Amino acid sequence: MPKLRFAHIRLENHPDEESPFYPRGGETFCYEFLPSGKIKVAHSYCSMKDNYSRKIGRTITMGRMLAGQFKVYDYDREVDG
Repeated sequence: MPKLRFAHIRLENHPDEESPFYPRGGETFCYEFLPSGKIKVAHSYCSMKDNYSRKIGRTITMGRMLAGQFKVYDYDREVDG
């Protein structure tokens, strides 16, 4: 099994609100660094009508990654960190 990593992106809430993040909408990325120096990425988007769930986002993106529904990008650790 490849080493899959995940990143979650959420919208920030108004400063006066209790939670720092808006409860609806968001994005999840699943990615894997390849030995060739490239990175493959799968993505899911949560509608602004739905409550965001990290668990659902992980499940969707991992399924897409394993089903071959991903894009491959060039990656340079010196430049991209």
